Amino acid sequence: MAFDPCDYGDAYTKRTLLWGHFTPPPKTNRVEPERVSSQGSWLMKLGGSSERTKELRSVTPAGFARAFFEANP
Repeated sequence: MAFDPCDYGDAYTKRTLLWGHFTPPPKTNRVEPERVSSQGSWLMKLGGSSERTKELRSVTPAGFARAFFEANP
């Protein structure tokens, strides 16, 4: 399964792939991603390998987390 946070209400892109046995949540509440640079979303502006950068890039988008939880009780 592949998703972008904007498919679930978070206004940025970061294509993510998931593997496993689960019910994929329906893509609801799609919003247009905000472009904050020529590269795309704010996430693309994060560079380097600091712990803070790694933490920000690894956070699960709230909209997807909610939809996944509801689809997999």
